[in-house]
Amino acid sequence: MPATVLVIHPEGLASSLVGVGVQSDMVDISASGFGRIKVYAKITMNASVAATANTGVYFYALRGDLHAVPHRTDGAALAAAGLTVLNAPQIGQIRLKGTPVAGDVLYTEFDMVAPGAQFGLAIVHNTGQALHATPTNHYVHWIGLTN
Repeated sequence: MPATVLVIHPEGLASSLVGVGVQSDMVDISASGFGRIKVYAKITMNASVAATANTGVYFYALRGDLHAVPHRTDGAALAAAGLTVLNAPQIGQIRLKGTPVAGDVLYTEFDMVAPGAQFGLAIVHNTGQALHATPTNHYVHWIGLTN
C-alpha cells in the first residue's frame, strides 16, 4: 500500500521552547478501521545556519472525535495551521547530532496507536534556527494499518 501525503507546512517554522509549532490537516479515517498509523517524515534544517547541537524536532498526536461539536486535541483546526502544543502526546522525534551543519536532512518513522475517528500531527522544534524555507525539503507521509 503506498503512503499518503499528510498536509502540513513546517517550512520556515521558527524554533520554540514553549510548544509553538504547526499542525497538519485532520484526516477522517472513521470508516477505515485503522488501529495504527505508520508515519514517515523528512525535515530539512536551515540552509544557512547550523542548528544547535543535541536539540530536536518533535511530533505530537492530534485526535478528533467527529462529534457535532468536535473535540480535537489542543483545539486543533480542521486544516493545516499554526498550533501551540499544550497537552498533545509526543509520539515521535528527530534528535540532532552533536555537530550539526547547515542544511542537515533528518528522517524518522514512528507509529500512532489508536488514532481515533480523525487524526493529525503537530510539529515543534527547539533547534535554535528556523527550519528550511522550501516546502519540498520536508514531507510527512502516512499509511493506515488495521493490525
